[in-house]
Amino acid sequence: MTINATILLQALNFFIAYILLRELLLKPAIQLLDLQQATRDGVRKTIEQYEAVIDRKKRQKQEQWMATRDHVARNMPVIQPEVMVTRVAVRPVAMPEVSPQEIDTLTCDVTNELVKQVSEK
Repeated sequence: MTINATILLQALNFFIAYILLRELLLKPAIQLLDLQQATRDGVRKTIEQYEAVIDRKKRQKQEQWMATRDHVARNMPVIQPEVMVTRVAVRPVAMPEVSPQEIDTLTCDVTNELVKQVSEK
């Protein structure tokens, strides 16, 4: 079995093409994929940190709520039934009769006074 020169040239051609493709196409593509993966990992890590902070704050809020509820339960005044205030009847107040002439006069007086105070400032 003899090795033909064309087979050697094809093998050499294949290795040259492989090296060129690896260096020119595959390496930058792999670097880009690695960069994207690193970015995703960084985002996931940041999200996990924020979730941990949120969980810790939720626990703190729940603990504060429970402590406040216990404090109110311990310190709530007890109202004795005999001390409870009953409703007091309030009688209506009679409004004085005002004529339309008096309403117009008072409206003009108030308007003039407001205009005067605004113009002074």
